[in-house]
Amino acid sequence: MNRRQAMTLLGALIGGACLVGPGVVLAREADPRTRLARTLARQSGLGIDHVRRILRHAHYLPSVIDQISRPYEAQPYARYRTLFVHDRLRRQGAAYLQAHAALFAENEQRYGVE
Repeated sequence: MNRRQAMTLLGALIGGACLVGPGVVLAREADPRTRLARTLARQSGLGIDHVRRILRHAHYLPSVIDQISRPYEAQPYARYRTLFVHDRLRRQGAAYLQAHAALFAENEQRYGVE
């Protein structure tokens, strides 16, 4: 499995509630794990047996569910801000601007923006 496929499957596992809403009948299998495996295989393009092998290693972690159930944006701004305003991102932003300076200059001229 390549990284893209693994990330697709992981995203499907994490976002499963979004992909399969309440009351949606995907199949008539009695086992919800079989329904999940079929859905993930269909959505990811991976084989059903491969998905089942991956799911055998999946564990329910209440702490993860708790963390993804509370939007971080609800935190006070002073705490939320630290995710996006710090030295590493400042350096990365400066490097990005420098690496793409010609493109920025071209578009500033073309569209009259700074």
